[in-house]
Amino acid sequence: TEYDNKLIESLANDVERAKIHSVLTQNGKKLFISANYQLDSALASDYGWKDAGMLSLGFFRIIENELNARLIAPLLDSIGDREKSYFYNELNSRFINNKQSTKVNSEKLRWYYLFETLKPILRRYGRDDDRWMMLGSMEYFLNSISNRASTQECNKPVLDYLKSKLVLLLTDKGIKAIENDELGDLITANTRDRFRNPPAHAQYLHINTAVECRKYVHDCLLRIDSWIK
Repeated sequence: TEYDNKLIESLANDVERAKIHSVLTQNGKKLFISANYQLDSALASDYGWKDAGMLSLGFFRIIENELNARLIAPLLDSIGDREKSYFYNELNSRFINNKQSTKVNSEKLRWYYLFETLKPILRRYGRDDDRWMMLGSMEYFLNSISNRASTQECNKPVLDYLKSKLVLLLTDKGIKAIENDELGDLITANTRDRFRNPPAHAQYLHINTAVECRKYVHDCLLRIDSWIK
């Protein structure tokens, strides 16, 4: 019957949510419960045409939280201050030299993007520092690690060093996900533009898209857990 089908679907959702909840960080658990409660409440109230941008953002920020808390923060903690200082000074000196040059080309732009991406990693010395990596920078960093984003040969030492630290935090599946660009693909610009950015740019987002975002995020969180130790 229709009632039985709805009950089965509800139970399946409960099982999936319980599984996801069990693998999240403490802050991730709070965000997860809140996002699901708010979307469930909106759907129960016949949300209709009203903007659902914040509902969608409520889910997508869980990915941001988990990747930062479980991957980026431990990566930072694994890098010694001496190494951070060395690579930062190296990058910074080349950045200054490039900045003084009047020549603008794709190589210079790639260098600028890489420096801006790595700067918060290499400058974050305090363990309790709350400056996390933004998703755009995180995507570029992960793509650089996987060699998708073209970088100059002189950048390889810092990227190889960071990759050697990063893979220690990953499962075998996670290492493959880095090599195959699957990790960076979770947070591409197109995905962020669909689910995360509309409320930040005064754009309307229909509740059906928020429902899609929930499904996408639930799937991503399970994959992230299978990739990170």
